[in-house]
Amino acid sequence: MCTPSSKEITDLPASPIKDGKRDLKFQLTEHHLGDIWDTYEMTGEKLGSGMSGSVVVVKHKVTGTEYACKSVFFSRLNQEIESDLRTELDLLKQLDSPHIIKIYESWEDKKHLHILLDRLTGGELYTNLIERESYTEQHTHNLFKQMLKAIYHCHAHGIAHRDLNLENFLFKSPKAEKVKLIDFGLSKRYCTGRTIRNMCSVVGTTYYIAPEVLKLRTTKGQGGKGYDKECDMWGLGVILFMMLSGRPPFDAKTGDDEDIFRAIIRGNFRMDDDEWAEISNECKDLVLKLLQKNPKKRITASQALSHPWIGPECGLFPKEVEHALVGRQCPHVHQIRQAEANCHRDDCVFTVAD
Repeated sequence: MCTPSSKEITDLPASPIKDGKRDLKFQLTEHHLGDIWDTYEMTGEKLGSGMSGSVVVVKHKVTGTEYACKSVFFSRLNQEIESDLRTELDLLKQLDSPHIIKIYESWEDKKHLHILLDRLTGGELYTNLIERESYTEQHTHNLFKQMLKAIYHCHAHGIAHRDLNLENFLFKSPKAEKVKLIDFGLSKRYCTGRTIRNMCSVVGTTYYIAPEVLKLRTTKGQGGKGYDKECDMWGLGVILFMMLSGRPPFDAKTGDDEDIFRAIIRGNFRMDDDEWAEISNECKDLVLKLLQKNPKKRITASQALSHPWIGPECGLFPKEVEHALVGRQCPHVHQIRQAEANCHRDDCVFTVAD
């Protein structure tokens, strides 16, 4: 059985949390019991649907402000899924960052749970990368810094996301300049007060799972000690590698999950191909620090924000070309497409209970 361990947190900033230049304060999202349609109306625009419900655009009847509304049918949920959904909502209510999807209100009636969220219209990071087939290092830097701030904010509030991947970052608008982190369905509060407890659930998406998480599949019954928030930093490392090179750092010719897991646990990857020739040494150094196999030596979110490729002293990129999108060609972009296609399989997301 996995044996969680506890330790003192030493990597948290003083409150209130600052995200960039913005002071972020704890804001409890309102939960209403009653009919949401007394306050909001449908616009007729549908954003998506699934087994448990749908996502539509709604508009406040007084202010005219539009939101994405996720409506879930209680009748289509089992007790475990409903509990996970409420846990996700509770975690999101504690986060307030411009780089994380915001929950504004939730409404509950006898049949539905309605959740009002940011309306994000720019699509997935994955889709955008495939369409453009290349990112300059500059544009990668601009996007990745936002992702890093999102995870820094999560960790500062004692929350590990645990499922970072290209599809869980959405662009705020079609300009594709601002991204927000979504989908906290596998997230976990790993600390209370100033004490953290290691996590024991084996969760994540195939190409992005940290090696220490995968090792628990064989050590949970042998006194495995679990893992901590640095599993998120590994996921960020995989994303950064894919944005720069167009392929996953750990893959297998067979495409089989178990072969990919073995490659991840070995932890060997290369940055000597042609697509890395024009990448700065500072950027490569951050990739190496993020994809450090030993989680105790892996760079933390707060440390990464001060890294030469990220921090305020970084002088690699002129501001006038800040939004450049087209640069070197991404020769392996088809490998991203194939990797992500594999991750649409039902067995790609692993959730093994503690």
